Amino acid sequence: MMCNSRPASSVRLPPRVNRLRFACGPPTVLRSQHRCRSLPAVNEEALLVDLDDDQKRAVTCAPTATIVHAGAGSGKTRVLTHRIAWRIAHGD
Repeated sequence: MMCNSRPASSVRLPPRVNRLRFACGPPTVLRSQHRCRSLPAVNEEALLVDLDDDQKRAVTCAPTATIVHAGAGSGKTRVLTHRIAWRIAHGD
């Protein structure tokens, strides 16, 4: 599948989005000139190495809506990025 840049006016948007006003002129949908390709396999255990037990539980819990509630500097961003990688590795 080859992708090109094209004006957003040629892209069908949901009605709510069509009503938005764009302050910087008409938007452009940017598309890669490269073909899509699959990602290399992920070592799932490597995703958990630097996490504590609570973080591991948050990363590996069921693929449902999850709230990560913790104080500043506790590793929330690390948990979220590892959770995304974990879900991708599991095809979710």
